[in-house]
Amino acid sequence: MSRFVFTADWHIGSHRGPEIDGYNGRLLDIQKQMVAILKYCITNQIKTLIVGGDLYREKDPSNMHRQILAQIIKSAQENDIEMLMIPGNHDCYRARGQTHTLAEFVPFIGPRLNIFDKITVYPVEDVEFTFFPYSTAPQADKVPQCEKSKYPQVLVMHGTIEGGFANRMVDYEVFDEDIIPYDRVKGYDLILAGHLHCQQNFKNVWYPGSIERLDFGDMNTDKCFLDVTVNGPKSIDVKKVPLDAREMMEMNAAQLSLLKADRFSVKNAIVRVIGVERDKARDVRRLLAEKGCYYISSMQYADGGVDDVAKSGTVDIGKFIEIYAKKSNYKGDLKMATKAVFESLENQT
Repeated sequence: MSRFVFTADWHIGSHRGPEIDGYNGRLLDIQKQMVAILKYCITNQIKTLIVGGDLYREKDPSNMHRQILAQIIKSAQENDIEMLMIPGNHDCYRARGQTHTLAEFVPFIGPRLNIFDKITVYPVEDVEFTFFPYSTAPQADKVPQCEKSKYPQVLVMHGTIEGGFANRMVDYEVFDEDIIPYDRVKGYDLILAGHLHCQQNFKNVWYPGSIERLDFGDMNTDKCFLDVTVNGPKSIDVKKVPLDAREMMEMNAAQLSLLKADRFSVKNAIVRVIGVERDKARDVRRLLAEKGCYYISSMQYADGGVDDVAKSGTVDIGKFIEIYAKKSNYKGDLKMATKAVFESLENQT
């Protein structure tokens, strides 16, 4: 028997969200999920953690983002958990050939870490894994076909397999050249893939999806990672383990009265509002803040205008001004400076 955890699309990076003690709040959400996955492995004595690409959001991650991944790798090693990773499209520098953002960890490859940036067959216990990192389209011609073996065959890849969907909620086109025909991979006993952020399963293909909701097309989907047990080629159990991901909600002006009457909750949620009259924007922000909204992603006005990022109302701006003043050794009148900032923000609404 072989048991392991599979996850993908961590997207460590800068996402739209509030600043919390100098950190991007959405980055903290992602870090929380990474830690939860690792803790699950420790608690359940699972010794193999596989990440199917797009560990980073940006192709040039900041030192902070790199340190967050390094901390997880270090914790996995300290707990005798082997991490196996492949680069995804967000991890690759297309203009630089084979260079990828995970390359800095290559020198640390050893008994508890492996990064596959080339097609590699890699046995773990009684399972034979084929790791297929992301490559530029068309991928179909590059996918390794399954070779006969007495061991269960598992393909780990990053890309779109025929039958998968990118997003049910928005119009998102997947170009034909990026789609891998199912016939190309059907010989494997199990296919585990990253790239599509919505959790889905068809035939023997599993996408766990991203570990956090990253856009509003993903707002009604569940978030999870996979606990996989392999007893043989025809005896494979895949269990979805839910993640407590932050809610994303879309609401229109007509729902504001329902929110005011506590008919539904926006507590700790990321919200975008549609169809608001401009002269009501300040009141809407105040209401959302009172009801515990975590962050206003955008406010789309009835006249067609949009504020992409909330200017105020979802975080304690005064507290952040105070923190910044201390860090920058500001010597002026803090009360007057704070008042001036708030007046400026109000004028923008």
